[in-house]
Amino acid sequence: AAGTIAAGQQNIAHMEELIRTGQETPAELQALASALKAARTTVTANLFAYAEYLRLSPDLGRAIAHNEARYASAANLSEKVPSNSRANGDNPDAFAQALRTRLAVFRAATRVFVDSGVPVFLGTDTDIFGFAGHSAHEELDELIAARLTPAEALAAATSAPGAFLHALGITDRPLGVIAEGARADLMIVRNNPLETILEHG
Repeated sequence: AAGTIAAGQQNIAHMEELIRTGQETPAELQALASALKAARTTVTANLFAYAEYLRLSPDLGRAIAHNEARYASAANLSEKVPSNSRANGDNPDAFAQALRTRLAVFRAATRVFVDSGVPVFLGTDTDIFGFAGHSAHEELDELIAARLTPAEALAAATSAPGAFLHALGITDRPLGVIAEGARADLMIVRNNPLETILEHG
């Protein structure tokens, strides 16, 4: 990770590229956050992928049975059939334990990064994991599980990546914010998302 940060990479996706062992201490996470902040490097968390691995491990057919599977392309579904599933390993118990250990550290790192002012973006690794759109909702849940506030989790999905793309010149108008002149992508929801980020949660 130190070499990647020193090389000036603008975004690191995903958390497993930074958290290599799952044994990182709080002090090591803080040092990593400081290095990211100093280098102005952003991070795409992608906690969903490890959480999805854990959900799939006991039932490799779960993804195919998912309600969103009916909208998926054949290429997308081919990643999810039990014989191709990346959760299909020789020792599922050991694999699940490793996933739980690393996911816990990924969540801790996410909180430390946000506290340190490192821009963190929502990411899902779709099409490999989950289904487009739905998996973003799952990642919002994961960011809340990482102890981000609803406002911080929503920023990771909207204003933070929007500011990043605008700064790079990828978009000529601000996006991910409600402001004059910004790109007008807006969704109205029933409840206050700053209190309950998802309708089911």
